[in-house]
Amino acid sequence: MFTNKYVARKLARYKREVMGFMQVEDVSGTLPQLMHRCRKQVQILQYDKFAKGRVKASSSASGSTQWTLERKRSPGRAGNSYLDLSKLSKCNLDPFTETYDLSFYLQYHAKWPSLFQVAEDQHGNIIGYIMGKLESSPDIYKYSEHYLPWHAHITAVTVAPEARRLGIGKLLSQQLEAAADAGDAWFVDLFVRKSNHKAIRFYKSMGYSVFRVVKDYYGDHSSDPTLDSEDAYDMRKPCARDVKRKHIRDDGENHEVNPEDVW
Repeated sequence: MFTNKYVARKLARYKREVMGFMQVEDVSGTLPQLMHRCRKQVQILQYDKFAKGRVKASSSASGSTQWTLERKRSPGRAGNSYLDLSKLSKCNLDPFTETYDLSFYLQYHAKWPSLFQVAEDQHGNIIGYIMGKLESSPDIYKYSEHYLPWHAHITAVTVAPEARRLGIGKLLSQQLEAAADAGDAWFVDLFVRKSNHKAIRFYKSMGYSVFRVVKDYYGDHSSDPTLDSEDAYDMRKPCARDVKRKHIRDDGENHEVNPEDVW
């Protein structure tokens, strides 16, 4: 049970953070009210060659916040219709965030633009992003027990440290899941370190569950094969297509596979 003193300290710290980062002038009220005002200043954008999407907040008659995606044509190369990948680096200041070289991000941005979403603050700074892909296992493995049907995979999702606790990660994930449904995927999956308990709790709250454990997935000690690397949870969330949830398991933590079994 949290004491009133603890809650007051947490709220005071949060107010200092948002006043400095989000530049919210009105810091009165409760913590949920303050988080709501901060979220209203965040845009979720999808960049590609032709269009960009923007998530906007609106209040319903009941007082709850509803999020909708607006899309509009971009006038060629003018404005910020094209993603500046150099702005992603600030979001990678997290030991659990896997980082890649520039060509890797460009490949995802070119092949799967609808699954590459970024969150910007009111100044145009990227404060979060998610990128994924749509794929299936090669046909040669169609009769393997490890065959993966058409699905979406979350390759990376992260939020800048100073922009957390605003629900941005949830919004980004929901946008990718919507793109997965539009692509007729069976499920969305991702890999997460077993030690990243905070991320695991977050994904479970979003409806993901462990499908299998991939032993020694991360290759932390690739230079010394005598040492074990950290295992990964392969977590899944069924898409609208999988009505019977046939690609989901209730006992996924009891199913172990090797990295070579994962495509």
